[in-house]
Amino acid sequence: MSATPSLSFRHATEADLPLLYACDAYAQSHEGRRHDLRNWVQQGSCILTMAKDAPLGFVVLDYGFFGHGFVPLVCVAGEHQGQGVGLALLAEVKRQCRTQKLFTSTNASNQ
Repeated sequence: MSATPSLSFRHATEADLPLLYACDAYAQSHEGRRHDLRNWVQQGSCILTMAKDAPLGFVVLDYGFFGHGFVPLVCVAGEHQGQGVGLALLAEVKRQCRTQKLFTSTNASNQ
């Protein structure tokens, strides 16, 4: 799935937390992740993507890496993985980033 008009992107609100948790299997069993997501949402750092009324995933964009844009987390709901949703989220982050440099990293386990 590529970024198409059928995908919408918006900053997540606290009312969206259940949608974020539903996309993130790790958050479903780890209170620490739910706490982090709450904080990112309150800071306005979490961008949610939807198709129709279904959440597909989210991305976090903050500026705590030496003042540059940084993506600490990209999460795509299991049933939507491998369809380009993650790439669409990263393209949206690139569009929204306020700095010329944008960084991210990943764990070796994310193969």
